[in-house]
Amino acid sequence: MVSSIGASYNVLSLFRSSTGPQSSASSEAVESILEKARQMRADVKPSYMQGVSLGTAAWMSQAETAGNYIYVKDLDLTKLRPQFGSDDEFSRFTQRLAENTTGYWPTYKDFNEAVAVFRADYKVLQEYQQKESSYTSRVEATGSETLKKMLELRSSEPLTMASAIRSYNAQHLIAQDGYKFVEEQQKRLETATQPDEIAKIKDGIMLANDYIERYEKVSEIFDTYLAYFDMEWNSRAYEVVGELYHKNDDGTYAIGAFQIQTKDENLVYWSSDGSGIAKMYYAMGGYDEVDLAFSYMPPNPIDTMAKRIDHLQSLPYRAVTADGQMVFSARPLPF
Repeated sequence: MVSSIGASYNVLSLFRSSTGPQSSASSEAVESILEKARQMRADVKPSYMQGVSLGTAAWMSQAETAGNYIYVKDLDLTKLRPQFGSDDEFSRFTQRLAENTTGYWPTYKDFNEAVAVFRADYKVLQEYQQKESSYTSRVEATGSETLKKMLELRSSEPLTMASAIRSYNAQHLIAQDGYKFVEEQQKRLETATQPDEIAKIKDGIMLANDYIERYEKVSEIFDTYLAYFDMEWNSRAYEVVGELYHKNDDGTYAIGAFQIQTKDENLVYWSSDGSGIAKMYYAMGGYDEVDLAFSYMPPNPIDTMAKRIDHLQSLPYRAVTADGQMVFSARPLPF
C-alpha cells in the first residue's frame, strides 16, 4: 500500500494514471493520492493561496474529476462566491462563465488569470458607472432639455468636443454683439417715423432677441456639456494629463494642452499643445496631425448680429420661433 508521495510528484498525473483503464492500482493508492492533494492544499502558504485559491479550490473540491482542464460544468460555484466582493460581481462572473464558448481552461493558472482580468474589468466598470451616475445627476439638475438633446448623439472624441467649442464660440460672439445691436435698434425705433422702417427695426429686434435667447439656453449648460468629455476620458482605460479645454476671459472656450493616455501602460492616444493642432497616435506606431481649431476653414462672413439680421431679412422665407417652436414662414415680409 502506498503510504506517502513526494511533494515533487505531479498529483494530477498520478491521479490519471491510477484511475485510467489500464491501471491496476488499489483504491487505497487512489485515496492516498487524493489525501496528498488535500495536504498540499492545506499546506500552501496564505500569500500563495490568495493568488491561486480560486482555481485550486475549484479543482481540489472536485478532485475525483481532476484532469488537465478546468471545466465550467465541474465548478462548484458555491465555493467560488467568497472570492467576490458582492453578489452583483459574482452574478456577472457566473454569467460570463455561462457565455464561455469553450467550456474549459487548460490549467487552474489560466482560470485564475481569467478571474483576475474579470475582477479588474468589473472594478473599472463600477468606477465608470459611479462617475456616469454623478454626471447624469448633474445633467438632471440643470433641467435643460437643450443639454439632453446635445448629449443624445454624443461622442467622446476630441474632434466632437472641438467642433462643439467652435460652434459655441461663434454663437457666443454674435450674441455679445447682439446685446449692443438690440440696444442700438431700440434707440433707432424712438426716432423712426416711416412704417416700413419701424416694421423692419422691430423685426430685427425680434430676430436678435430670438437668437440671444437660444444662445443663453446653451450658455447656461455648456460647461456641463463639456464635462462629459472629462468624465469619459478619465474613466475606463484612459486618463487625461493636463486639461482638455479651458474658458477664456471673454467667455469663449479654447482647446487645452493635454495628453490622453492609457492608465496601465501610459501609451499616448491624443496629445495637444494648446495651439489647436493635435496629434492622434496609432497603436501600431505613427500619428496624424489633426486641426482641432479648424483653422483651415474660412471665417464665417456672418460674424456680427447686424450681418445676421441683414441676411435673414433678405430671404423670401425664414425660420422663426412661434410659441417656443421653430417654424418656417414663407409669407412675404412687410418691407
